[in-house]
Amino acid sequence: SERLRDELWKMLASTAPDRAIDLLRTYNLLRPLLPEVADMEGVAQTAPHDADVYQHTLRTMRYALQLCDWLKGDAALETTAAGAEIAAALSPYLPRLRQLLLATTSAERRALDWLVWFALWHDVGKPATRTADHFDDGAIRYRFLGHEEVGAEMAARRLDALKFSRVEVALVQAVIRAHMRPHLLHVSFGSEPISRRACYRFFRDSERRTADALVGVATVLLALADYQAIHAVSPPPTWADYVRHMRDLLAYGLAPGGLEEVRAPLLDGHTLMAYFDLPPGRQVGVLLEQLREAQAAGEIATPEEGLALAAQLLAQDVLP
Repeated sequence: SERLRDELWKMLASTAPDRAIDLLRTYNLLRPLLPEVADMEGVAQTAPHDADVYQHTLRTMRYALQLCDWLKGDAALETTAAGAEIAAALSPYLPRLRQLLLATTSAERRALDWLVWFALWHDVGKPATRTADHFDDGAIRYRFLGHEEVGAEMAARRLDALKFSRVEVALVQAVIRAHMRPHLLHVSFGSEPISRRACYRFFRDSERRTADALVGVATVLLALADYQAIHAVSPPPTWADYVRHMRDLLAYGLAPGGLEEVRAPLLDGHTLMAYFDLPPGRQVGVLLEQLREAQAAGEIATPEEGLALAAQLLAQDVLP
């Protein structure tokens, strides 16, 4: 297993990881090594997708590699209109991105190098979750509800079998599980900026067991590659708005005044229990989370404002 892992890692760290995967398929090696990836071939999708799941995955890997090379300083993104939009949006955060992503996860493997693996696995749950809606005019609409959850578990099992570290398996699992969130946020906010509250919830939900913004940041980078790969045209529709939304998320996760500020809560559970004479329990935890969201949204900025909001919430009797 360790030998297979190391050979696959070298293949996907090459200058053409998508080509490496397709060569494995050509020589009938993909199914014995990565049967979940092989199962994506021929799984049709409907608009806006123009390719099956397998070909879309290879395309996502190519865009992910472009991002990796740009983040490492090995290549420019400005050679295309879509790439130029990404470079302009992400450049202010480049030092922080490099600091976060060039750290090793295990055995000298860097977090940044996992971006191509995120792309490889992000839609692996689609074959198992596909359903089809048939219409009177003969049209078919395919759905893949819950594919991110199923795919996260499938990826975790395979990477565990390949003897990757628990930290790396958890990282891949968390990113795959979260990879639809940026797309949904983009649709929800349209041409408007993503709200601070929504940014906070994105990082809160994606971080899981991690102690920093790594999962959320990696998910945003995967989303940029994924969104480009969905569409045959470049730049894809609403690309400028999409990139601005991804910048909103990165700014909240990496820039001062965003996520790092909420990590220092205005109040703790002991203060709330003493001030309001509350017993330990779930109610205190829910109240603390409501206050963190309000702090993230900029609605409260001092402990006194936090206590006033807590009093309102308790008076409304909506907490468990």
